[in-house]
Amino acid sequence: MLICDKHKFVFLRIPKTASRSISRILEKNFTCRSIGYHHCNKIPKEAIEYFRFAVVRNPYERAISAWKQWEK
Repeated sequence: MLICDKHKFVFLRIPKTASRSISRILEKNFTCRSIGYHHCNKIPKEAIEYFRFAVVRNPYERAISAWKQWEK
């Protein structure tokens, strides 16, 4: 999870949805701090009122991507 206090947003990372790439873009353009492990979803009390968002993906494509990663 990434939190930006200045712009008051929380980015929740979901596995197999390009969350790592999006995190890099956000960290490059905003001052963000990473909280918890990569796919943590427990928002700290000080950020509970912040705008929260995540990126989702077609569930079939996500399942295929996870299967291909597991197959390696």
